[in-house]
Amino acid sequence: SKKILMPNPTWGNHVAIFKNSGLEPGYYRYFDAKNNKVGMSIGICSGIAMWV
Repeated sequence: SKKILMPNPTWGNHVAIFKNSGLEPGYYRYFDAKNNKVGMSIGICSGIAMWV
């Protein structure tokens, strides 16, 4: 199956839309809720690299 990367968190309807389109969702983090931060230090690149 084909994969699509989505940020985590993402909009609630995105997962269902892509799954119903035959795509397998993969996720990467971009937001650290505990520290209220967005950015590279929380693993954006490593999360994306897992799926490439």
